[in-house]
Amino acid sequence: MSRHRSSEEYDAIIIGAGIGGLVCGCYLAKAGMKVLICEQHHKPGGYCTSFKRKGFTFDAAPHCFGSYRKGGIMYKILKDLNIYDSLKIFRPDPTDIIVLPDHKISFHQNLEETIESFYVYFPKEINGIKQLFALMLNTDPTSFSKLRKISFKELLDIYLTNETLKTIISYPILAISGLVSSNISAFVGAKLYSEFLFDGGYYPEDGMQALSNSLAKQFLNYGGHLRLSTLVKKVKIKDKEVIGIYTDKYGYIPGRIVISNCDARQTFFKLIGKDILPKFFLETIKNMTPSHSNYILYLGLDKSIKPQINIG
Repeated sequence: MSRHRSSEEYDAIIIGAGIGGLVCGCYLAKAGMKVLICEQHHKPGGYCTSFKRKGFTFDAAPHCFGSYRKGGIMYKILKDLNIYDSLKIFRPDPTDIIVLPDHKISFHQNLEETIESFYVYFPKEINGIKQLFALMLNTDPTSFSKLRKISFKELLDIYLTNETLKTIISYPILAISGLVSSNISAFVGAKLYSEFLFDGGYYPEDGMQALSNSLAKQFLNYGGHLRLSTLVKKVKIKDKEVIGIYTDKYGYIPGRIVISNCDARQTFFKLIGKDILPKFFLETIKNMTPSHSNYILYLGLDKSIKPQINIG
């Protein structure tokens, strides 16, 4: 027996207008559902926002996105949501560079050029590098699923011997996920490589905010409702059933489904509440270790950074 539906009730309420919340909202609204997204910030995008300081525009976190090749996940999403043609995307070459005191490794659009970059410093490891990269690009579900049982570090140990090389290959995984190679599965590490390194470096011409703004605009075009500068304080639950949310600006908003685009601790401990959740589940969340934080330096230069050549 379903409960009575108010005319003010939403089919789905999404907490957080990050990329995950925006994409989810677009798909649900496109399918004909009445959807509301609440975002505490004054602009949509979450980590994929941009801000200006003294005439410079900075991206809050991501410097690019991946999986934009034809058939890639991002390509499919933007095509499905009819915003692929409205975004101007470019891809520099190299797409990423790892700089260490004695090494400089470049990831290129062309895989062979990327392998050549590794070969310059690690010629004895080149066969292992080729085999490892081939495995990462393997899309066969059967062979790829075996990587769930080992860590990314164990995967590197199978193909490589040089510890410096292992560290260099592990570094992008740490930067993307916040996890060291021994704390992330080989499956996830390999997928991060294939989708964000081998098919990475894509950047909106007007900054990462342009991607978020395009998704937000399309969400509204599909009939969705977006409330910015709106903090969700609590998920309302009655008789073990979600019935809506409480916000700081609009009070109670009823909804049949609530989707949280927040971290696990905030979602379950603060928004839902410890008194509602099973003890074993609470212990599971409590025992989780937060991933490492990234430090970002925002640097605006009013001069060219091209190296100066001194003769004599």
